[in-house]
Amino acid sequence: MLNRLKTLPLTIVLTVLIWMYAEAQFTNTQENVQLSVKVGTPSADLVVRAVDPTKNRLSDTINAVVTLQGPRSQLDSIFQQSQGVPDEDLASLTYTPPERELKPGEETSVDVASMLNSLQYFKSRRVIVSSAAPRRVALAVDRMLHLQKAPDFRPAAAVDRAVLSEDTVTLNVPSATLEELGGPGKIAVVAEPQKSLASLTPGRDAAVPVKYVAEYSGAPDDRISVTPLTGTVTVRIPVTQAAKEVVPDVPIWASGPPPVLAKYDVDVRPKFVRLTVSGTPAAIAAFHDSRTGAGAGGGGAGAALRGYVDLTPDDRPADGYTRRRVRYVLPDGLTLQDAPPDVEFRLTEKPPPAPPSTRGGVTR
Repeated sequence: MLNRLKTLPLTIVLTVLIWMYAEAQFTNTQENVQLSVKVGTPSADLVVRAVDPTKNRLSDTINAVVTLQGPRSQLDSIFQQSQGVPDEDLASLTYTPPERELKPGEETSVDVASMLNSLQYFKSRRVIVSSAAPRRVALAVDRMLHLQKAPDFRPAAAVDRAVLSEDTVTLNVPSATLEELGGPGKIAVVAEPQKSLASLTPGRDAAVPVKYVAEYSGAPDDRISVTPLTGTVTVRIPVTQAAKEVVPDVPIWASGPPPVLAKYDVDVRPKFVRLTVSGTPAAIAAFHDSRTGAGAGGGGAGAALRGYVDLTPDDRPADGYTRRRVRYVLPDGLTLQDAPPDVEFRLTEKPPPAPPSTRGGVTR
């Protein structure tokens, strides 16, 4: 009896080792694992995106449903993570095709299972992808253009002086996208101040951080970027003896060609903005009375203060909102001191008009 007790720990250890060996050697299968893989670009001069035939668009990710083979513990872990359990490694799966296999303007077909099996994530876990749906995916290859652009600085408030830290910046845009926009003249770079100019001391130079943003018509495209992304502008606010008035609820309206406004509904956000205007004490007093006194709503100065989002014939409905600079209209004698430079808008198709109803042979 005593000898049996002495050998019991060894028996337990051997049993565990045998189980671990079997777990590692025998292949298990897990079906219906949903994976999402980001498409990387091997060169700064190329843009690679997956062709999504179901939505007739390009995507920076490849979505697939796969069957995995490997140790049961690894399969269970990957399956749980694919169902929403947070895992940084699985969420950051990235496939970067070899540059030698890519030709700008053409598509490259990739076997999805082979693509996934080439990733270190599955190799390190001794897991293989035995099948995938879709079986193959096409990668669209485009050339990334690097254009030199002089950034525009369009302050909402009046300034005596404005000097940007960069005379030119690099605008990175896919060649096909630039062609769709209508060429280099249809895209600009704007330096957006990251600090309110109204907070600056008048008459003194001040360095204000800016963000360089590509401005163009159409849906936002994250492949379009600006290098460098940030800079500074040295500005000087004029010294005035003017009075100021804060208006907390200036409406933002949509303006554009009648055919565009007739075809689309325009959703602007925010619909009201806060701004500060200045002028002579008499002009500010008259403006204040028009907003709060007997002149309010009577077509006076207050009624003329509003902002516009200017639409173009090239604007189309998109999945998300598009940023657009605001054009402010002020009454005579007032100067804009501080205001949001832009807002977001989205176009949606207007529903077709309802057919006229008829009753008793009479059209109503």
